[in-house]
Formats: sequence, structure tokens, C-alpha cells
Amino acid sequence: MSLTNIQSHRATSQFHLPVVLYAVAICGFCFAQHHGRLHADEPLPWNQNKISDHQLPFSIAHSTTAEQILEISGIGPSELRFLIDLDPVVGKDVDTIGKLLAVFPKISESDIQRLTKPTAHTDSAITLDMLANDVDRHRINFFTIRGRATSVKRQYIIPEAARLIGFNSFFWVTIRATDSDMPIRIATRKLPIAWFPDSWKRSAAVTTEVAEGSSTAQTKQQMPFEIDEPILVDGLLLKTTDENKQLELIMAASRVKWLPRDISIERNVHSSMVLLSQHGFDSGLLDEIRRTNKSALGHNDREAFYQILKIFQPSSALDSIQHVHQQSPPPTPAIVDYFKDTNALQGQFVTIHGDVRQISRITIVNSKMRQRLGSDHYWQLDLSIPIGKHRIRVKTNDADQAGLIFQNRFPLQVCVNHLPPKLQLAMNELRQGVDGRKLLREKVTVQGVFFKLWSYQSALTMRDGPEREQLSPLIIASAIHVHTQPTVDRSGRGIYVAMAFIGAMLIIAFFLIRVGKADRQAKKRTAPTRHRLDNLSELRNITTHE
Repeated sequence: MSLTNIQSHRATSQFHLPVVLYAVAICGFCFAQHHGRLHADEPLPWNQNKISDHQLPFSIAHSTTAEQILEISGIGPSELRFLIDLDPVVGKDVDTIGKLLAVFPKISESDIQRLTKPTAHTDSAITLDMLANDVDRHRINFFTIRGRATSVKRQYIIPEAARLIGFNSFFWVTIRATDSDMPIRIATRKLPIAWFPDSWKRSAAVTTEVAEGSSTAQTKQQMPFEIDEPILVDGLLLKTTDENKQLELIMAASRVKWLPRDISIERNVHSSMVLLSQHGFDSGLLDEIRRTNKSALGHNDREAFYQILKIFQPSSALDSIQHVHQQSPPPTPAIVDYFKDTNALQGQFVTIHGDVRQISRITIVNSKMRQRLGSDHYWQLDLSIPIGKHRIRVKTNDADQAGLIFQNRFPLQVCVNHLPPKLQLAMNELRQGVDGRKLLREKVTVQGVFFKLWSYQSALTMRDGPEREQLSPLIIASAIHVHTQPTVDRSGRGIYVAMAFIGAMLIIAFFLIRVGKADRQAKKRTAPTRHRLDNLSELRNITTHE
């Protein structure tokens, strides 16, 4: 190709390139206009509502039904179709119930209470008949059942299903509802430890044997045992069965709440548990917080903590508790008792005497817990407790060789719904600097429940690094009495009295100095003649003369 042709071809290409780009731009613009006209009603992505506003919510916390919660968790109608009424509970039912129980740890107690039908405990007989006669309408809904637990049996899950859900068994609890003859069978994974016979409280070796599928151990653990315990349960209705020749309701629950009514040494039921249970506290939750001793407040402590805090809100329940303690005040354990007998003291009412050193307002972050309590905060009091001449060494863990040593006084924390007026006044005075107040020193007597031995960061431990933490008893207060402080003269006359006293002391001191000086001068003048021998002879002559 000649040089002239090459130049001509290059010139032609340079001419057509802008034309092609221009044509592409026009086509793109027309396509955009057409596309825009087709979707003019669709909002921009950053202006769209969340997808949960249009579809099923992707959060259990925002679900409005139990069925939604299960569907979000992967249990849909295809799984629930195996729950056939009047058929025995076998095979596929057990697998489905196991999957349901695996979902319950994801559901908070607040959500369960929110979804529970409020009429279920109004008239148990009518309610249970209603459920049995129209199961399809009420299936996969929570209902509150009150009554007594009469027996417990372990149900094992086939190994293939157990590997998928993370546990190999659950419990069947037979319940006799209040004012009803219809039996109820509850599937659950959590029961109070006190219910189990000694043969069930097996060692780690037996646990391993069961996990490996030992038929002997499984047979022993499958044997039901009889109990008679007052309970309350929020159960999810699943189906009915007549396998025992009587119509029976089958339900599932996250836990069976234990409400003991009688003191029992064998079951470690003390009077405080009975008193709290009368007002709705699930005593089985004490098993949870005993496992979390020597750690910070966590998820496993939350339900027990807020249940007690709610009972101690101003109400007839609190009035009843305070009346009991007026007749018989709770004991006053020594600080060392909280460390030596932690499990035995947990859940018991105690009395504390100490000085308030700090007051903190604790915000409740969980919105559903705020709704349950009807409050968005509670108060924490940091107390200093006298321990006499004792020395207490506290170690958070085995690696802490030195520990913290306390002499004379020991820190303790108290949580309470509302501050007494005197403490509120003292806190306001401290903030405003009234009369030069710089410290809290209010002496108080606290009555409340020993919750747990908890760990936290304090000013004392922070100077040693983040690894070291403080261990202290945590009390939830039912009553706080602020002792009257000595009256402070705010008129200013006390200052004049003090000045007059100081002046009088100065005058007396000046007088004593002058007298002492005169005495020393007199002794100095008489010193030369004080021991002369002729004077002594004169005294002897006088004696002789006499």
C-alpha cells in the first residue's frame, strides 16, 4: 500500500470515529429515557424503605407471630406438615420438635411473652378445651399454662438429626393444668437441676458414654421419674395425640418455670425462693446465674436479673415482701461468706450495712426489656462495707497470684429501681457543690437478694492493667434505709463558735506559757541557795532544839 493510501485511510478513520461515538451517545440517551419512563414510579435505592417493610422481617425481634420466627429460622410449612393430630409422637415428630427446640435459644423471653396469648391462663379448663377442639386454628401459637409438673422423661434424637441441631436429647414433662383434667406434654431442654434424682446427675464419664450411644446408659436415662412441682410454662402448641387412650396436648417450650411453694432442704429450696416465686420469679433461673459466678453480667444473667428487678418495683408484691421483712429481717452475712458459700447464698434475701460512695444511673438498652419493666433505667450504688480488722485477698482467676488485698472495708454493689429521696438529695448536693460537699458518705441499710459474685473493672484494678478485675457481691435491693446524719448548722453561727473556741484555746496556751516561764525564772533565782549546807545545819539545830 502506498503512503498516500495509508494517510487517506487514517484520515477516514479519524473522521468516522467521532460520528460513531456520537451515535452511541444518542442511543444510550434514548435507552435511558425509555428505561426511565418504564420505571418512573420506582424510588431510588437510597430512598426505598427497608425490605422488611414489604416482606417477612429478617429479624426475630421484629416478628409478629411465632410462625414467622420459625420460618425465618428455616422451619417452614414443609417441616410442620409432619405434625399430624391424634397420631402418636414418633419418628418424624421427634425430629421436627428437636429442630423447634434448637430455635428457642434465639428467641428472648420478652419476645415469647409478647407473642403469648393473654387469655391462656384466665381459665385453663376452657382454654385447653378450646385448643383441643380447634388445633388447626391455634397451632404454632404460644399459650401460658399453669399447673403442676408430674413426671419427666428423656427423649433421645437419632444421631443423624442430633448432629444437625447440636444436641442429642430433650425432656418430656407431663403437666396437670390447674382446674383441668386434660394432660399436657411439654418438650423442653431446660429443667431445674433440683428436680432430677441423683442417678441422673451423672459424671463426665457417663455423659461421654451416653453421647457415644451406650444402650445401657440411654435405657437408664429414658426411664421417667415422678415429681410434683408447681410450674408455669409458655408453650408452643404443636398437635394433639391419643396414644395413651386419652386426648393429650403436645407443646414445646424454651423452659418450664419453677415456682416452689414449700421450703425443702433436699431440693435446696429456701424461704427466699418461696417468697420470690409467690410473685412470679422462676427459681430455675438460679441454675443459670450460678454458672456465671466470677464473671461480668451477661446474657445468661439477664432474665433472672430483670425478673427480680421487676418484682421489686413499687407494687403490692413489694409491699408484701417488705412486710415480711419487717416481721423477720433477713440475716447479715459476713463478706467472706459471699465468697465461701456463694451458691448457697444466691437468691437469698440479705441485709447490708455500709456507706454509699458513688451513685450511677444505668440505662436499659434493650427496648423490649424497657417495655416489660416500664422504665428505661435503674440505679447502681457503690457501697463500702466495714470488715473490722480482717484482711481479704481476692483473686479473679488462678493466674492472679498476688490478688487484691482489702483491709477495714470492702466494696459491694447494689442495684435498685428508684433512689430514696435522701440519696437523691445527697447526689444533687454533690453535683451542685452545696456546702462544699465533695464526697458521698451516706450510711445505709439495704435489704435485697444476693444475685451473684460478679467481676468488673474498678479504679483500683485498672491501674494494674486490663487483665485484673474486681470481684464483689451484687445485690438487688428491695428496700434501702438511709440513716439520719448529724444536723449541720447552716446559719453560720457554728463558725463563730468554732472561732471563739480556738481563741480561748490560744489564750489558755499563752497563759500556760507565761506561767511556765515565770516558774522557770524563779527556780533559776533560787538555785544558788537551794542546797547550801549552813541552811541544812539550821534545820538540824531547830530539830535538836525541839
